[in-house]
Amino acid sequence: MTETSNEAEGSYNKAKSMLDKYAVIRPAMQKALEKLTNVPVDIEPNFPLARQQ
Repeated sequence: MTETSNEAEGSYNKAKSMLDKYAVIRPAMQKALEKLTNVPVDIEPNFPLARQQ
């Protein structure tokens, strides 16, 4: 099952199944993400077009 085949088929159930399986932050990933909370930002993103909406 791939994203593109699910998209082509328009299968809601297959897409939901894939999300349920892969769209999960597992403990090891959560621990790694928590280490990034104090990383300094050298360049602040500035998207003027996004603010116009």
